[in-house]
Amino acid sequence: MEHQQPLRVLGIDPGLADVGWGAIETHGGRSLLLGYGVIQTRAGQDIATRLDAIYRRVSELIDELEPAVVAIENLYFAKNAKTAMVVAHGRAAAILATAGHGIRLFEYTPLEIKQALTGHGRAGKSQVQSMVKVVLGLAEIPKPDHAADALAAALCHLHSAALERKVGKAMVAAGVRNGNGEEKPEINPNKILLAQMRRGRKRR
Repeated sequence: MEHQQPLRVLGIDPGLADVGWGAIETHGGRSLLLGYGVIQTRAGQDIATRLDAIYRRVSELIDELEPAVVAIENLYFAKNAKTAMVVAHGRAAAILATAGHGIRLFEYTPLEIKQALTGHGRAGKSQVQSMVKVVLGLAEIPKPDHAADALAAALCHLHSAALERKVGKAMVAAGVRNGNGEEKPEINPNKILLAQMRRGRKRR
């Protein structure tokens, strides 16, 4: 059986007033909760002060938790443009903190997160949060909602990473990639299929 190294992920649900965060780590195929919470900024403060607070706190979390990667929810087209801009500001502060630590950042749309956790992209928020509880083996859904959404983003990355590993193994087996996971540009998958068909004919 192949032994996989533990992977620690920090998930972030972006915003300005509330930025959710949640950290998980894989161990032997299991996802373990490391912690979660919300970064809050006051509406009465100027935006520069609020963004600085988000940047500093995300930086502190990265120093404390030492994640291998950060998974953040991507923006979607909202009806309220002003709300979308506010979220974008907070998101940018979190991304900047990640970049400052040299950690890889992965972005996932709400649809991708719903698909990863529930199997379909039309799932409601409560369904996604219930799956966060189930997958992490928790007694209750993490509160507030922003924290649960951040954990959902982190779990989405683990799902995507596992799928990528499976695809990579299949490509290695087919000869499209080498053992290091690097693609062989000189090999065409169609040529491989054609060669296999020709071999099959010769055996008849």
